[in-house]
Amino acid sequence: MTDRTLKAKVSKLQELQAEIDFLTGQAETIKDHIKEEMTARETDELKAGDAVIRWKYIRQNKFDSKAFKAAHASLYSKYTQEQETRRFTLVSA
Repeated sequence: MTDRTLKAKVSKLQELQAEIDFLTGQAETIKDHIKEEMTARETDELKAGDAVIRWKYIRQNKFDSKAFKAAHASLYSKYTQEQETRRFTLVSA
């Protein structure tokens, strides 16, 4: 890939990411408005046209690895595995 092609792809990626960020913001604003309406109606399920919107509480039990590590450091290290991943980032200058 030439430098010119790479610059064009990076530029296009920046444009698309900006559009994604803008649209994500708009979607979150609309979701917040719908949640406000559901709160006002005191409901966790709403029908709007042919769509059903649910905003329900979900309970989960999650393992507190930080507390476990603090209380049982040797056992924690015995069962942890190092993993390697790659992260793609694009930072505008």
